[in-house]
Amino acid sequence: MASRVCWNCKQAAHMTPTADGKRFIPRDKETVWGIPCTCDNCHAPSVALAKVGANDGLNARVNMDSDPRIAWVPENVLGKEFPDVPSPISDAASEAYACYSIRSYRAAILLARSVVEAVAKDQGITDGSLMSKINTLQERQLISPLVTETAHEIRHMGNEMAHGDFIQEVTEEECDDVLNFMSVLLDAVYQQPAKLTRFREQRQRRRAEGRD
Repeated sequence: MASRVCWNCKQAAHMTPTADGKRFIPRDKETVWGIPCTCDNCHAPSVALAKVGANDGLNARVNMDSDPRIAWVPENVLGKEFPDVPSPISDAASEAYACYSIRSYRAAILLARSVVEAVAKDQGITDGSLMSKINTLQERQLISPLVTETAHEIRHMGNEMAHGDFIQEVTEEECDDVLNFMSVLLDAVYQQPAKLTRFREQRQRRRAEGRD
């Protein structure tokens, strides 16, 4: 049974091949085997692709259930939720993770840099360079020295992308680090204060009810 996490409904679902059957796209040194499918859960279309030998052609045998060559199009695009973060900023942060999930590492890093700047502006820090904005976040005790350093690392990587410095490839590990740094910043500025506020309110309710 051919299954995947559907790109549309985000559910692990069976993919049913359509009546059109399989297709072959010949190339110089290989042939791409493909078959259109639909999701049993939401009926969104997907295509299962596999690279086979150039001489296999119509004789290619691909097991959709277990063949490691199978790749799905569209790929899964996986964002990340950021509770307690204002929606314009959380949406951009989630989009950065979505870019990462499809290996668009430069785009993910550029978005992470934009998120850092958006955080500063949301806190009323609108003047100066991004470096200055990050330092002001620390001066106002909104972030710790450690979080300040992580924000600067995002800035450095983002500046390379923004200025067209594409000579060196961005690795998956580097992008993962940048997104983790971004998550730490959002946690420090928004999520931890919100958690503390909820915890304090619960404690005060317990005291008012005589349970503390």
